[in-house]
Amino acid sequence: GRGRGMTASAALSGRLEGAHFRYLNEMLYTSTGGAAKTMFDEDPSLFHAYHTGFRKCVEQWPENPVTLMIEYLEDCPRPLVVGDFGCGDAAIAQAFAAEEDVTVHSFDLHAANEMVVECDIANVPLSDGVLDIAVFSLSLMGTNFVDFLMEAHRTLKMNGVLQIAEVRSRIESEKEFQKALELIGFDVESVDNENTMFVLYGARKRRKPKR
Repeated sequence: GRGRGMTASAALSGRLEGAHFRYLNEMLYTSTGGAAKTMFDEDPSLFHAYHTGFRKCVEQWPENPVTLMIEYLEDCPRPLVVGDFGCGDAAIAQAFAAEEDVTVHSFDLHAANEMVVECDIANVPLSDGVLDIAVFSLSLMGTNFVDFLMEAHRTLKMNGVLQIAEVRSRIESEKEFQKALELIGFDVESVDNENTMFVLYGARKRRKPKR
């Protein structure tokens, strides 16, 4: 009947949406942040399609890393200045919007709402050493993700905290990733492998990058 036809249509639509998301996901991981920004600038609907697929994907996980980031920030001393690198729809900024002593700078390749500053996260409009905490929640995409971490280091205060949640498959070698963080000037203080989908890293800015 008609209902079954609609169900089949919805299923096909869902499959196409999923395929589109996987294609965009692959594009983001295999191009630079600058190239991805150009792609989204030329067709903003791609950003919307990507984040719709992304949200659906994460909703199926046992835990949402953004929720864990918000819980972590709730326990941090105030006043607090946070940089959310690759913020999507700025969920962290929204969570703290009512708190006067918490400032969240939200950055992404495309502004999903008025809380987001549109930019390449390898080059954010912040002065040196202004952040207490830099957050990357599933946003170390792009072949130049080390540039993103360098930018977090630049904008963090000395002894400022770097919080990373990243998909397990993205971190090919935990040892190499930690070594890269140390070369940039961070000390890795915690690695949480308990979640089946992603790894959580806590690090602190301790020194200038090694040349």
